[in-house]
Amino acid sequence: MDKSSKPLSSSQHPATSPSWLTVLAVLTFIHTSAFITVTVLQFSDLMTIDEEENNLRQTILHLAAEVNSGSNDREKITPRDTDEEVSSQKNSIHSNQVGNHKRATSIFSDILMAQGEHGDKGLLGEKGAVGELGDPGLQGVKGDTGDIGSTGHKGATGEQGKKGLDVKPIIGDCDCLKKPAFDVPSASDYVVSPLSQSAEFPCNATGFPTPFVTITKTASSGKHGVQNVPGYIFIQSEADYGTYTCTAENVFGKALKQVTIVKTGEKPAILRIPFDNVYQLRTNVTYVCDAFGMPPPEVRFLKDGQEVNSTSRLRLIKATRLNGTSVTLLFQNLDASDIGTYACTAINALGEITSQPFQLNATTNIHG
Repeated sequence: MDKSSKPLSSSQHPATSPSWLTVLAVLTFIHTSAFITVTVLQFSDLMTIDEEENNLRQTILHLAAEVNSGSNDREKITPRDTDEEVSSQKNSIHSNQVGNHKRATSIFSDILMAQGEHGDKGLLGEKGAVGELGDPGLQGVKGDTGDIGSTGHKGATGEQGKKGLDVKPIIGDCDCLKKPAFDVPSASDYVVSPLSQSAEFPCNATGFPTPFVTITKTASSGKHGVQNVPGYIFIQSEADYGTYTCTAENVFGKALKQVTIVKTGEKPAILRIPFDNVYQLRTNVTYVCDAFGMPPPEVRFLKDGQEVNSTSRLRLIKATRLNGTSVTLLFQNLDASDIGTYACTAINALGEITSQPFQLNATTNIHG
């Protein structure tokens, strides 16, 4: 049957199909007839048993009378014997009738219980209404914690963000908002201070808002303090000597530098200086100035009395050791503008020294 088709109404059923009421009436009739038949048979059996019992009793009584009148030597038949014989015959007849009754009942039961051919499948009934939602079940017991998963792969590096705008609010002629910067911009400094004296730190810093300067001793066993600029440390014992870190910080950033305090020192001395020479243009030339001192001196190159700074062609390479400093001046692709008089200078807390000047000349050809 096509599920999409609509069920037929009672008036649309084929005429040849028997009505269920008719079938029920036929079954009721058969059952009633069978009941009446069995009842009649039972009643007939009872009538037959009574009639046979009377006839048998009369026959036995008649025979008993003849036997009793015939001879005195023979055993007489008493009324009790007559009753026993009648009862025995009655039971035999009754058993036969009961057997017949059971067979009739069995036959009628088979008739009533026999199944006919299966009828056509009934029409699909309408879908019942959805039942009410049951109460929620009890919450289950919390399970054990699972094993820790393996570490995931490192994600790809994100794109670099765009550079922010370089905004500097100006009030009048004042460029006011600034990151902290030390007045002495070197990354490290040395201070010589005898015992029982104050050591002044070169940690003065500028910026706006005014940066807060922290002076902290690297080793936890020594003195440390938090002070605004300018900073001072009073040297009380040998434990106060060592390296300190200066931190200048405001809302826009911070700057760091190290200051080392030593008990005694030596003025700087230049150990090696360059000498006059002629070099070929478009070549690389190297000058080295090596100075000794305690604290280690700051070494600089001068050209025609002015400090030389690093450029795209000039490189200053600094190397600091415990009691000295070495600076290398590298000329890349020597140019005619590099010709001039040079000198190197070394300075520390105890003094300053400048070397003898030396001449750098250049030519396009060098003849041996």
